[in-house]
Amino acid sequence: MEKNKVTKILFSFLFLSVFIISCKPGTLPNGNTDSVADVKITVIDKKLQKPVANASISLKKETTQIGTNQVTNANGEVTFKGVAQDDGYIAFVNKATGYKSGASPLIKVVAPNTESNVLLDRIGDGDGSGLIAGSIKDKQTKQAISRLTVTYVGPKINKSVITDENGSFVIEGLVAGSYTLTFSKIGYTRQQKQVSVQEGQSANIETVFLTRQTTTSSTGNYLVSLSGTKKAVEINKTGSVVWSYDKLGSIESSARTNNGDTIITDSNSSRVLQVNSSGNVKTFGAGTIISSLKYPTWVDSIDGQNILVTDNGSNKVVEFNGSNAVWSYSTGLNRPRSAMYLNNGNILISDSANKRVIEINKAGAILWSCDKFLDK
Repeated sequence: MEKNKVTKILFSFLFLSVFIISCKPGTLPNGNTDSVADVKITVIDKKLQKPVANASISLKKETTQIGTNQVTNANGEVTFKGVAQDDGYIAFVNKATGYKSGASPLIKVVAPNTESNVLLDRIGDGDGSGLIAGSIKDKQTKQAISRLTVTYVGPKINKSVITDENGSFVIEGLVAGSYTLTFSKIGYTRQQKQVSVQEGQSANIETVFLTRQTTTSSTGNYLVSLSGTKKAVEINKTGSVVWSYDKLGSIESSARTNNGDTIITDSNSSRVLQVNSSGNVKTFGAGTIISSLKYPTWVDSIDGQNILVTDNGSNKVVEFNGSNAVWSYSTGLNRPRSAMYLNNGNILISDSANKRVIEINKAGAILWSCDKFLDK
């Protein structure tokens, strides 16, 4: 009886040992590979193309940190072991003496090994070592939103970046402080987010989900600005007027917003009107915070709140959120006639007296221009 008991114990021990051995890292009891992988990150000086040693690296999936921070070796390498296979990882360089913080492209972890590089820029005059990174997705479809504009305003800075094909963005070289991020793309409701940045740290934010705007502009009708009779009219394809507004001193242009309102330039009165379908008006310009408009000639809008105004009289283009000016551009403009939003987040301006058309980004850089064959 005692011998049988010992035999059973030995058999159970052998079975347990075999089971534990069969479950070593990287395999499951059925023999399939485990759902983890090793992730090697290499940090490289962007200009010299040489490895950067002693850089502090963290691996994150959105705001969740994977393991602990590691420090690169003489080859600029670290390895994170046993990382779950999935999309959406980013490696951050939180601290590297003499360099800005940096981030890898979006990493898809697959077994058995995954590799990615982080390219670092050296810190220049006025640069900080802080960083903000994140990603943007459609709230309904959960798909990444590419070519979306992320505008960031903070200590002595007002610039923008564009999301990549994965909906991701990285903002580098930031000094410590509080930053306001605005996420905008035609067809989506804008969102803002406050982010605090510390020197040598990566402030990565959770995925931002944007909601598509409902639009009433697909009626097939036409919106016409009639300068002679000083009114804006909406007509259908049979020529019948289905809506009009005529309480104006003048009119240069009008546009329909995604929420169904109509915005109108009352140029001689130095104002822009926003009129709803019932004829109720919110006035921008004379008598309000925005009193600097001199002769607005053109309006455009991507939603019911943000309006792009071309102010011909003051040689500038101004973006308003409600009655507040949130962005403007005037460098080199001479009697600009019109400005409009582009799908890529940039602005297209007809600069009449300079006889040119230019495309600029929100940072004010000219990305494209045409000055041939144009006259006003």
